[in-house]
Amino acid sequence: MLEGHESRVRALALADLGGRRVLLASADLDGTINRWDPHTGERLGTATNAHQDGICQLHLTQLAGAPQLISVGGDSVIRRWGAITGQLIDESLTGYSATTCLIDGRPVLAIGDADGTTISLYALSDVGDQ
Repeated sequence: MLEGHESRVRALALADLGGRRVLLASADLDGTINRWDPHTGERLGTATNAHQDGICQLHLTQLAGAPQLISVGGDSVIRRWGAITGQLIDESLTGYSATTCLIDGRPVLAIGDADGTTISLYALSDVGDQ
């Protein structure tokens, strides 16, 4: 059992990083993100106040061989983090929901806007260049 959140866990992401490395990320209503080694139960790092109104979604993806964590907050801000380092990479996008996928082998971020009428697609390599 992994313990380390002060409020209800709302989002989870799990990814195989290769080389027998697996990363689990968890996020809660207080806006805290924890990164875990699920093999050992060790907490690898914590980002407190990652979002003002809690975290709705987490996604793990690879970009140029580097694992990245995408968080979507109740504040409609979408942030990109280094999955290993926990460092904030980018927070230039806003939206109400998001998901990641591979299109032609390239990671893509799909974002639904707050009014629910528009979906935007971004190549993750382009995020931050907007």
